[in-house]
This record gives sequence, structure tokens and C-alpha cells, in this order.
Amino acid sequence: MKKTRVLAAFLCLIAVYAGVLVRMSRLMFAAVPAAQSKAGRLVEIAQLRGTIFDCKLQPLTNDGTARCIAVKPTMLALPLLQTLLPPTAYETVAARLSAGLPVVVTVDAPVDGGDAVVNAAYPVRYGACAAAHIIGHLDAQGHGAAGVEKYFDALLTETGGCPLFHGCAGKGAAR
Repeated sequence: MKKTRVLAAFLCLIAVYAGVLVRMSRLMFAAVPAAQSKAGRLVEIAQLRGTIFDCKLQPLTNDGTARCIAVKPTMLALPLLQTLLPPTAYETVAARLSAGLPVVVTVDAPVDGGDAVVNAAYPVRYGACAAAHIIGHLDAQGHGAAGVEKYFDALLTETGGCPLFHGCAGKGAAR
């Protein structure tokens, strides 16, 4: 009789322990997506794509760089942006920042804005190229729509086709 009670108590203890583990795993897996969604926002800086070269290995695409800043939604960024942007563009950007959303602004030179601003440089897809009619162009989704861009779309997207993102925390990440 005593062995039966000990065995029953042991099985009850195992069942309670298993129930606690199942509940903890449900809580843990439910909390991960919630935490990730509140970790910050990502803004797309540029859609990167493979480079097209001529026979002398001179780049026909991605041959220059452009600069931009990713601005966190803080009140410290508003006076800085007011000096950088024309009034009509500033109103749009200020409304977005007031809503708590980050913005990306094209600039000519690096900007010192402390923690509120992240400077980024990205390649310019099309510069001054004499063979633009052969190279072609991209559609709205970033895929080749004509010329070499269309013919080698899968290869150009596979080797360099990744968007460049910056998060509100100021950490750059290619995804």
C-alpha cells in the first residue's frame, strides 16, 4: 500500500512538473514575437542589387554612392531637419516623426545629429552611362524590366539583391 502511495505521489509530481513546463514553453513562444515587434522599426535605405561590368571590368551600374540619414523619431531631430530640408518637405517629415515613425532623408554630406541620426552611404544604381539603352532599367519592385537588367535579373538579385535597412536603435543591418 505504501509503495502504491509513493508511486501515485511521484506520478502526480511528474504530471504537475510536465504541466508547468508546457505552460512555460507556451508563454515563452508567445512572448518572442511580441518582443520582436516592439524592439524597433526598420526603414529601408536602398535596394541593393548586383553590379553590371563592361569588358574592361569598369562598373556600368553601382558606380557612385549617395548619402542619406536615418532619423529616429525624437524631438531632438526636428531642429536639425528644419535646417536641412525645404519647408514643404520638413512638414511631411515632421508629421511622420511626430507619429513615432523613423524617416530617411537624402543628404549631400554626413550629418552630425548624435544618437538621433544614423548616416548611411549606398551605391547609386545608374550614373552617367553611355550604354543605358542596353543596360535597361528596373520596375517598381526592383526587378529588371528591360535590357541586361531583365535578362540577368535572377543572377543580379541572387548575388547582391538584399535590402539595406537601418533600425531606430541606430544599428545597420543587411537582411
